[in-house]
Amino acid sequence: MSDPWLNFQYMIEFSDTSRDSKGLCNVLSISSQAVKRGTSSYYENPLKGGPVKHYVYGQSYTEPINISILLGDGARPWLKWFSNVQTGKSPELRNVTISLLKYGSNQNDPDKGNIWLRWDLINCFPASWQLSGMEVGDSPTPMKIDMTLQFESMVVHDGNNQLHEVMG
Repeated sequence: MSDPWLNFQYMIEFSDTSRDSKGLCNVLSISSQAVKRGTSSYYENPLKGGPVKHYVYGQSYTEPINISILLGDGARPWLKWFSNVQTGKSPELRNVTISLLKYGSNQNDPDKGNIWLRWDLINCFPASWQLSGMEVGDSPTPMKIDMTLQFESMVVHDGNNQLHEVMG
């Protein structure tokens, strides 16, 4: 039996609709770490008895998310964003949306109610990126961009309903 998850498609795009191009691309892979809560501890030495350890819980923070996208027409805004950061222009934070399309949906019409789940990454910044060339062997592999995005918060949506604000 084949894995049914292989038939789902992920798409990524800039959430900002004020831009000329949304940077809509197919996602090859996503890898992320857990959302973490900052912690620290300190010892207090009371007058009587031994030292007591106290824990302080801070704000939530995320590890960067690693995403691989196919290099195509939609990748041009991503490359421009990376180029602006690399040339020392002021860092531009962007909102990014990752969509999981419903089974059998047309990837060219993600706005037609075909979105099953959506993750909005708020205030993203590219921590790293790498453009990998096409490899030719037994079967050619597509050109792709491997990028690492740091983000401040994430909102998860089920279709049009907000499920949970993970951070922020």
